Amino acid sequence: MKKQITLDRFRIFSALLIIAIHTYPLDTINPTLDFIFTHIFCRIGVPFFLMISGYFILPQALKDKKVLVHYTIKIIKLYLFCILLYLPIHLYAGSFVNSNILTVIKDILINGTFYHLWYFPALIMGIWITFGMIKYFKKPYILLLLFYILGLLGDSYYGITEKGIITKNI
Repeated sequence: MKKQITLDRFRIFSALLIIAIHTYPLDTINPTLDFIFTHIFCRIGVPFFLMISGYFILPQALKDKKVLVHYTIKIIKLYLFCILLYLPIHLYAGSFVNSNILTVIKDILINGTFYHLWYFPALIMGIWITFGMIKYFKKPYILLLLFYILGLLGDSYYGITEKGIITKNI
């Protein structure tokens, strides 16, 4: 029990790191220090938060798939609430003026309907992918590591991959 309380406290710490990523707290004091803090140190916040969330749900889900379905429904409800919460901002900003149905569906299922809401579809997809890999593959950790590395190339190291430094050599 103490182990879970400690992990839950680290989830709060991760949330603070994630807030720092979005607010650049040291920028007015020292932009270089802020860059190092937010773009290097604080980047551990999102993957750590996702891993802790998985730690709390996966053991029960592996025993009973209904637990995972219930958790997914809970996250979907929270995500729908957030979509409705940010709907007035979208309407005010005219976000839907040039949108087509495919863009809206992609935003709901993958990107998130507001720039920081990508977390909900990522959490749902990530937990189901992890569940499937652990349940149906003999050595899932190799595949999980591969997906983690691919995720890094798409986000944390996006600047490198965009310039083709990695993709030109492959």
